[in-house]
Amino acid sequence: MLDELNGVVAALKARIEQHRDILSRNEAVTRYALIDPLLTALGWNLADPAQVQPEYHTGNGIADYMMLAGRSNPQAVIEAKRLGVSVSEGISQAISYCLEHGVPYFVVTNGAEWHAYETHRMGPLDEKRIVQFSLSGATQPAAMKALWLWRGNFEVGAPVMPVIPESQVQPAPTDVVPVIDPPVTTTGMPLSTFHVQPGEPPPAALVFPDSIVKPIRNWTYLQAVVVEWLTETDQLTPAHCPLTTPSGGAYLVNVTATKANGSPFLRPIQAGGLWIDADHVGSSLIRRANQILQARNVDPATVRVVPRN
Repeated sequence: MLDELNGVVAALKARIEQHRDILSRNEAVTRYALIDPLLTALGWNLADPAQVQPEYHTGNGIADYMMLAGRSNPQAVIEAKRLGVSVSEGISQAISYCLEHGVPYFVVTNGAEWHAYETHRMGPLDEKRIVQFSLSGATQPAAMKALWLWRGNFEVGAPVMPVIPESQVQPAPTDVVPVIDPPVTTTGMPLSTFHVQPGEPPPAALVFPDSIVKPIRNWTYLQAVVVEWLTETDQLTPAHCPLTTPSGGAYLVNVTATKANGSPFLRPIQAGGLWIDADHVGSSLIRRANQILQARNVDPATVRVVPRN
């Protein structure tokens, strides 16, 4: 299989050089000429809806490819861009689709550059990346890394990264300036201006200034993910507690599940080793989440809300 895949990657590399102009102008051509052939070489039958569903309506948009691998739940989303467009431009869309449908992996590609991520892995975006490869580089290392996308890898459960011999890993040229992907905090709306109507469902996730994405299971966990992020980044510790509202009349976060008057929180939730009271409606929870951030000198406008839709 690897020999055949090497041949496909080499052919696609030549196709990129030969038809770069038209591929750079048209996403559809990029998909037909570069993305579909590689997926086919990796065992995906694009004509079988049980394996792949192109143009998948998510309710929050249209995913270019929803990869099912014959399983009942989607296994990965692939977001496609035309050749030459930074793959970072597809990250926000892919994350939104994954969070909406509980998809564990997403891939963004412009036909030449391929980046694969684990949706719910903790940490910044770079730490979520599982594998990346370029069809414009050395053929064999790209083919071996592409094996992560092999259909059989998804049929048996969590896909694993193939072992790549060190002799086949090509060092980056020292004269090339690395491209820094912009953070995904450009997605969604600022938490500072986020408003909801009564009965409206909670957002799908919050995206923090360091690009950490935290899914929100229900309204009661909105404050919890804020506190988790603050404690994980050492911006909130027990020494800062009790953290109070601007008026100082109520506890937002405490080391114990008790209010300022000594009575217990009505709906205590522990987050990051600290305690919050989730006994509030959606609009109040949003306000309190903003107040928690402001109390630790974090501008809520830098935290983005990913809508559930």
